[in-house]
Amino acid sequence: MNGSLPALAGNLDPVQSTYLSTIASPDSDSSRYTYRAWLDRFLAWCDVNQLDPLSLKRLQLEVYIQHLLTDGRIRGTGGLKPSTVNTAFTPVRVFYEIAVDEELILRDPTRRLKLPKYEYTKRQLVPTRDFMLFLEVAKTTSPRHWACAALLSGLALRIHEVAALRVEDYLPNVEQGQHVLVYRQKGGKTARTPVPLPTLQALEAVRAGRTEGPLIPKRDGGQLTRTGAAGLVTTINRRAMAQGMKKPINPHLVRAMAITEAFEMGMTGRDVQAFARHADPRTTRRHYDLGNGNHYRHPAHQIAGRLAV
Repeated sequence: MNGSLPALAGNLDPVQSTYLSTIASPDSDSSRYTYRAWLDRFLAWCDVNQLDPLSLKRLQLEVYIQHLLTDGRIRGTGGLKPSTVNTAFTPVRVFYEIAVDEELILRDPTRRLKLPKYEYTKRQLVPTRDFMLFLEVAKTTSPRHWACAALLSGLALRIHEVAALRVEDYLPNVEQGQHVLVYRQKGGKTARTPVPLPTLQALEAVRAGRTEGPLIPKRDGGQLTRTGAAGLVTTINRRAMAQGMKKPINPHLVRAMAITEAFEMGMTGRDVQAFARHADPRTTRRHYDLGNGNHYRHPAHQIAGRLAV
């Protein structure tokens, strides 16, 4: 996602400038483009219906929500799922919050607006056999593929964090007798994560004696991009599926599997949250405890065994 962003619809410069600075985190290109796209759709809808966005009331916003539910698809016909409508309306809420802060409107029309409810569905847990095959194939493909998979699974890094790493981020950092990876995480904060031995072996293999430069370099030696790092995962998937893996595993699911494994090992919620580097523990449990629906561990079995007559 390179290049300049398209201009927002409407003539709302004071709100636009503040809005863009609010969401312009350099580590959230995907979110920034998503927010821009949904906000642009909302402002375009206002233009088509000859409505001033800064004069809308709650009832008119409810009409927009209904429009998304019944006729919100860009391709084809039909409406959007309730979960997608909630995502689509997030930047609209931020837009009006900023408009209030800038004293362009007196009240936020979205404050008591009710969005459609939906039931959150977790990702499907990857079979252990497939996940282990994925890691084994990564190790035998090349040091670059091995290091990428080791960082995603062993340290639960995000794919853009993996791409941005440099040798200097871990080589000179030794604390309590362990190498420590120091890197910029989502949101711009600096994270410090100890590197366990299996992951360190992968990093040493890809470092190949270098003391500086990209940790996982491109073929020409340059800094890896997010797309390039995802391409390494794609290659691992292709080779693993040729050896019997049923479905490809995307980079975020590798991270999710690592966090789920921490739950499965009985680690405390606090420790798992620290491993995942989430600000809110609810995020860790809601989105990443993929084994929570494991029927074999359901308390019903233990209770029934104890009370059986």
